[in-house]
Amino acid sequence: MPELDSHKPSLPSNPTPLESPFSPWHACGSNYESYSAGMARSSHLKFISATCRLAPGNDDTEGAARRWQEIFGVEREGSELLFTNMRLQFVRGVDQQPEGLELIVIEVEGEQRFQHMLDIGRKEGLCGDGWLNMLGVKWIFVLKEDGNGKSKL
Repeated sequence: MPELDSHKPSLPSNPTPLESPFSPWHACGSNYESYSAGMARSSHLKFISATCRLAPGNDDTEGAARRWQEIFGVEREGSELLFTNMRLQFVRGVDQQPEGLELIVIEVEGEQRFQHMLDIGRKEGLCGDGWLNMLGVKWIFVLKEDGNGKSKL
């Protein structure tokens, strides 16, 4: 499951959390060895962004981002929060649409893994063109950038 990271240095165990691919995280408990092993198994996946929709009639996306900024203590650009491992954006509420998580973008390393994920989604009837719809949340998968800096779908 994607996680929001807002790592702060912790001495002596993790003085440079932004340089470590699997920093200890309090929400995963005290067994870092177990947690890091699980993270290593899914290291081909990278959480890029998430989008949260506000309640119907609410269009104060910057206000929502400002409130989350106060809670998490992360940087903000307009209606977008800049976590260490991803961006979280707020969009205005839409009539007849529930508030909450709307979209998640995941980068996948390796063409074979990327295609395998989409194949499984197709078999389950969840797949569109490069995305899955799971429990009302659209998950977009992008193939990790190649050497020329361009993402492939």
